[in-house]
Amino acid sequence: MKTKIIFIILLLMTIKTVKSQAPIEFIWNDTTILYICPYDNYDTIQWGPSGVDITAGNGAEDEGYGMPNTIAIVEQLGDNGGVPYPAKICDTLTAFGYTDWYLPARWELDFMAVRQDSMIGLYRPSGIYWGSYEFDSLSAYTMYFYYPNWMGSSSEKFGQCKCRCVRRE
Repeated sequence: MKTKIIFIILLLMTIKTVKSQAPIEFIWNDTTILYICPYDNYDTIQWGPSGVDITAGNGAEDEGYGMPNTIAIVEQLGDNGGVPYPAKICDTLTAFGYTDWYLPARWELDFMAVRQDSMIGLYRPSGIYWGSYEFDSLSAYTMYFYYPNWMGSSSEKFGQCKCRCVRRE
């Protein structure tokens, strides 16, 4: 019993420490800093309603920058009937003193995959993560992180994947 209590206390201290760490930063495109939230913002969540094609603005078709995709998704889906979705989670995230978080685009997820060896332990993504890039009304881009490998693909929007928010400066 005493061992279980000590283990639970250590686990809670670890979780608190991870969530209080600063975002992971990488140089993106030689001049821009891409900040990656050090923890998953949602563990299992749908991208959004299946069959809805994002048409707001230019849609969710920017492969290199997730901010315009995130804005378009949130404009179209709104509060989604109270059902959370990755773009809204990132759009409303306040963390580390910043409010300009967004769901990463296709190439940003690819960049995270290439640089995952620089992320240590609990900070390293593991599993399948949503991107903001939409293929069509039924599928969106996902990245499967399985260290030291990765694989980008498309997944059906009703699938359950993880969410990790990013920001740029």
